[in-house]
Amino acid sequence: MTAYILENYADKLKLKDLSDYIQLSHSYLQVIFKEVTGSSPIEYLINVRINKSKELMKEGYQNISEISELVGFNDAFYFSRCFKKLEGIAPSDYHKIEFYQIRLI
Repeated sequence: MTAYILENYADKLKLKDLSDYIQLSHSYLQVIFKEVTGSSPIEYLINVRINKSKELMKEGYQNISEISELVGFNDAFYFSRCFKKLEGIAPSDYHKIEFYQIRLI
């Protein structure tokens, strides 16, 4: 399941898509996945997307809306909320820090 998420994180994945892929009920998938990974499938997906967005920022992508779409978020505002919740900083501020660190090197 984690490999499937890593390969398809940019798609508009939903819990139903994941449960259909692995052929388990939504609720059973959530229980098993959380036992194994420590997070729900959707939390795991969001973490993957945020980490991929940080990689894109390091590669030079500058538009936060574009980055959010590239990693599978439908809404740049929701992406920003998730990013800030996980990283403790807004994506635009994170991007500025990354940009200045790269320029200093």
